Amino acid sequence: SAGEVSLAAAEGILPGGSIQGSAQTDLGAEGGRLKIRYVARSESNAGLSDNSGATLFIETPRKIIISKEKSQSEAEIPEQGKAIADEANGYTWLDDSLLNDSGFDSIMLEGGNIIFEGDSGIIAQREVVLDSPVISWQQGNRLGDTGLAAILSSYVALGSTVARNADDGVGGGGRLLVEANMIDLVGATSLQGFNRANLNSNTDIRFRGSRKVRSTILGTQGEWNSSGRFELAANQVYPASLSDYTIKADEVVIAKHKNVAEDVKAIFGRQANAIINNFSQSDMSPSVLSAGARLSIEADMITQAGELRVPFGEISLKAKSRLNLLAGSLTSTSAEGQIIPLGRTAQTGLDWQYDFAEGDTLRITRPPEKRILLSSDDVRLNKGAVIDMNGGGDLQ
Repeated sequence: SAGEVSLAAAEGILPGGSIQGSAQTDLGAEGGRLKIRYVARSESNAGLSDNSGATLFIETPRKIIISKEKSQSEAEIPEQGKAIADEANGYTWLDDSLLNDSGFDSIMLEGGNIIFEGDSGIIAQREVVLDSPVISWQQGNRLGDTGLAAILSSYVALGSTVARNADDGVGGGGRLLVEANMIDLVGATSLQGFNRANLNSNTDIRFRGSRKVRSTILGTQGEWNSSGRFELAANQVYPASLSDYTIKADEVVIAKHKNVAEDVKAIFGRQANAIINNFSQSDMSPSVLSAGARLSIEADMITQAGELRVPFGEISLKAKSRLNLLAGSLTSTSAEGQIIPLGRTAQTGLDWQYDFAEGDTLRITRPPEKRILLSSDDVRLNKGAVIDMNGGGDLQ
């Protein structure tokens, strides 16, 4: 298989050449992994004083811009020996062709704000990871742009692995479309410049909070804030164990997986077929091995038409004007018939602990409780909608 290319900088990256990560397809090998990220202060010595009263690095938001237009970076790269323009500091400009046509099966971007410009997108066979507290859209200069930002991969993860609380969502003219076999929303995410977001998973959508390092009383916490309509379409939707996750939008729709192949083909063309054809073809929902989580959804309108599961946990659906649970929907905290692993007991057998990492242990002081809260001026429980709080199941 191909290897890994990692580009890291404190202030910005101006790629003017090409990067290749293709594998030998005739041998069935995997393509490479491409990582582009801004390094932390501790890694770059940013902020160290030179006794002039100034820091060594300029304090600006670190942004990654993805566009179909000719890369701004090519125009910004100075001749050898000349300084980079101040306006280029804090920016990484990427043609989406640099990401999509280079043969990489895994693409990972990390920055303070990942921006899609005009009609643009990212496609990768194995995974796409956008590790950022803000994902944005801005208008480009191409005529006929529809505002579609698309991501297609077998696995997609969106959100900051560090931030736990998100900025408010900001509306705009963009639409985010994610098509994957599995989707994770991680930590805190704020959508800015979008009026609609569609996450379409062929299997599950999972919410994973970020961890406050070595807290003995708190699990993980995450938040998704967006403006306009936020649609989650999947076989089932659920938070990871001990995650406290909140979704805020004007309108939230939970639905079953939809066929959006034509939409992603409009961005990626024939490249999309090879990835979509490898998705799972089963409509069966596997057991959710999660426990003790809390999921809160807050919106003006909430439509629940899918499967929302939080075994041994809490669900809170708060809609200001209308909460609509449609026929065929399942809203469940039950673990009936399941054995779900959750932590371990200490050597004395008296303490129940959950290990997030070596040296990072949460003490569980009581068994998780099951609770469902439905709150709205207009709650509509349609015939055929199921709310399930049945007992049964075990934690192990």
